[in-house]
Amino acid sequence: MIYHPGALGDVVVMFGLIAELKKHYRHLTLVCRPSAGYLATAFELVHQSLSQDTGPWSSLYGGRPDNRVIQLLKRQQQIIAFSISHELENRIRACTPVPCLRVRPRPPVNVDEHVAAVAARELIEKGLIRRKPPLTRALCRQTLPAQAGPARGRKAPTLLHPGAGSPRKRWPLENFLQLASGIGAAGDRPEMIIGPAETDILENIRPHGLHLHVLKDIGGLLRLLQTAAGFIGNDSGVAHLAACLGLPTTVIYTASDAKRWRPAGPAVATLSPELPCRPCFEIRSENCPEPDCLTAITPGLVLQTHYRQMEKRRADESLEE
Repeated sequence: MIYHPGALGDVVVMFGLIAELKKHYRHLTLVCRPSAGYLATAFELVHQSLSQDTGPWSSLYGGRPDNRVIQLLKRQQQIIAFSISHELENRIRACTPVPCLRVRPRPPVNVDEHVAAVAARELIEKGLIRRKPPLTRALCRQTLPAQAGPARGRKAPTLLHPGAGSPRKRWPLENFLQLASGIGAAGDRPEMIIGPAETDILENIRPHGLHLHVLKDIGGLLRLLQTAAGFIGNDSGVAHLAACLGLPTTVIYTASDAKRWRPAGPAVATLSPELPCRPCFEIRSENCPEPDCLTAITPGLVLQTHYRQMEKRRADESLEE
């Protein structure tokens, strides 16, 4: 059993590790948020997913653990808890004699290494997996049924995602609007994605007449990404999902660290500002009063990077043929 209570991107970035674990265990259960569980099941990375949002699982954090949780924990061969909480680990150990390994979902901020690589090393040391999964693999492309593409004569869209779970990681919206203009001028179809947590920027997009997808659930997002030509967005769970589907993906990092949080996928480009300060998202509670990281990356640079990714994908596909 894997227990990971993190946000969507925190779980998706570990999908490579989960795929490795599945090779070694007859039955793999993932306890996580419903959106991540939906994806892990759809991609056939786990045999079963359970929602951590239900009452029984919340009992691990206080009071007496629910008996249903205790019985399920006792039936496992191994438990892996992605958590910074020693208390959670101790409560699981008190419920069952089954071995429990607590893995930090993110290493200390002074560790300048990808979060999945650090977690993989710990799992290898404990003999739970044999190798570190590559960050250049499309984990999910082969397991999903094909989705209907655009109507005949229409190009597949380039999806732009100006949101992120934290407003601190959002590149300015006006830059995304410039991207949309540049993509349209190149003869391609820009379309915007807004998720349930990002409706605060909705009214600033609508006056520009762009094709806009206001998504309500993870299934709708997955279907949309499967019909796209490429993706450009901030550091977010959506970017991690686009990357692991194999889409040409360009991710803009401002306050967060691309080296630690780069999405896993075969066609990923990351852009980070070249500034003397460290990315502050994990070490400070707020951005600078006038954050240079939001302005150091230009729309022109993002467009160039995106089209290089698209050309690389076309070249790779021609070689495969």
